[in-house]
Amino acid sequence: MEILKIPTFLNVELSIHLASTWRRYFAFMTDWLFKGSYIMLMLYTDSLRWAGDLLPGFFLFLPVCLYTFLMEWLFRGQTPGKMLLRVKVVSSDGTPPSPAQCLVRWMFLFVDAYSTVLLVFVNSWTIVFTAFGPLVGIARIERSPFRQRYGDMAADTFVVNTRDAYSTVEDTIYSYMDRTQNYVVTYPEVIRFSDKDMTLVKNVLEKSEKNYDEELLDKLSRRIKELLEIRSEEPDATFLRKLLNDYNYLSLK
Repeated sequence: MEILKIPTFLNVELSIHLASTWRRYFAFMTDWLFKGSYIMLMLYTDSLRWAGDLLPGFFLFLPVCLYTFLMEWLFRGQTPGKMLLRVKVVSSDGTPPSPAQCLVRWMFLFVDAYSTVLLVFVNSWTIVFTAFGPLVGIARIERSPFRQRYGDMAADTFVVNTRDAYSTVEDTIYSYMDRTQNYVVTYPEVIRFSDKDMTLVKNVLEKSEKNYDEELLDKLSRRIKELLEIRSEEPDATFLRKLLNDYNYLSLK
């Protein structure tokens, strides 16, 4: 399985597994089930009478056209199909894609999945070939070292398994928050880090503990001590958990 390695300011590389082609394809088809259901609903309701008018009909089916862009933007790199197949779009630094990146990915869908629609303008019977449009994107994914379709390459995004994707800032703040009333901060210097920095620390800590990677823990701890200019003789895992607790306490104070 291909792996995306993300360099960090901590001099520690995060490894995220790239989503397989079949997961991406079935996520795409699942999304079309949702879009198809919406179209059928519109056809069997009073909305049908508006479809004959150019302007109302345009707005009626606009959600289908903008589906991918809106979903990936609003749901931080996921559509309903991607959620079900447990894949997610991320930027090159592992964070959710920006609105601009979502827009670029959506625009390139015409190349990656719908280019065969042009055949309809040549001859109407060629509409049967439109079902093979996604093969263009699939071929590009299979040939790309990072499993990117043309839209991914243009937007500088990757599709990864959700179990490897970054935690959110909210996860970092609340999952390591010490709720005792008389909490004493051990390392006040940690407030120099940002929410994004601490999210990274949490991800690396949990990854190293899951894989029993003592070397990664040691490397992370030494780098943080160097950046914050602090000394500690505590075990690496304990030290990092205290940092997270201290940061959460100070940032929410």
